[in-house]
Formats: sequence, structure tokens, C-alpha cells
Amino acid sequence: MNRKISIITIGLLAMIGLSDLGYQHYTQETDGKYFREWHSLRTDSFKEVRRNFSPLDDMAKERISFQPELIKKYSANLAKATQPLPSQFEPKAPWGDANASIWSEGSEFQSMMAEFVATTEQLSEETPDDLKRFQDTLHTLRNQCIECHKKYKD
Repeated sequence: MNRKISIITIGLLAMIGLSDLGYQHYTQETDGKYFREWHSLRTDSFKEVRRNFSPLDDMAKERISFQPELIKKYSANLAKATQPLPSQFEPKAPWGDANASIWSEGSEFQSMMAEFVATTEQLSEETPDDLKRFQDTLHTLRNQCIECHKKYKD
């Protein structure tokens, strides 16, 4: 009976110790921000990306009429929303609920992110004036999102 109690006690102590190590990740300050702040920055940035991508996507899929003046507005907002993303995923940023493979050696995440940001900038600077070119650009952006999600999120 004493052996059983000792094993249970050691197991509980090990679990408490591991929990404490995991908890430190959430309470440790990194670059002047805590985990929750890093997490909020990333989620808020991606919400802003979605908020500005959605009307563009609706236009590309012809759910709403093709309106070049709205494309300029939303593509500028989209490009602006993507600017902080690369720095929010630098190795110093705590991984939190982001996929840890983002930071692994050989990860393509940063290059995929840079390509996505560059495509949004190109859309903003060279706004297509015809539906077909616009659809092609949005198709590229959509595929960049999908590929990154397949590899690092889903």
C-alpha cells in the first residue's frame, strides 16, 4: 500500500511540476509583452485581414458588383493590416496557440508570410481595373492563405 501511495505522490508531483513549467510560458514577459498580448495582437491582425479580404473576395466571386474604387479602399486596408504580421511571428514571440512548427528550423512560414504581404502590397499599389485580373490576384491571395493554413494551422 505504501508503494502505491508513493507512486501516486510522485506522479502528482511530476504533473504539478510540468504544469508549473507550462504556466510560466503564459506569464513570462517577452519583448515587453505577455503571452495574452502577443496572442491578441495576432488574432486582431488576422481579424483585420479577414475584415478587408472578405469584400474583395465577394467581388472576385461576383457576389457583389465589380467596383474599382472599393477595391482600392479595401486593398489599401488589407495591405496595411498585413504589415505587422511578420513581426508578430518572429522567434522571440511566444508561440501560444500558434503551431510551434512555425519557428522550427527549415520552416517556410516567414517566406510564405512575406510573399503574402508582398501580394497584398502589389494589389494595393497596382489595383486591377478589370475583373479577370482582379480575380487572378485574389485567387493567388486565397491560395497563399490556404497553403499556409494547411501547413501551419489546420
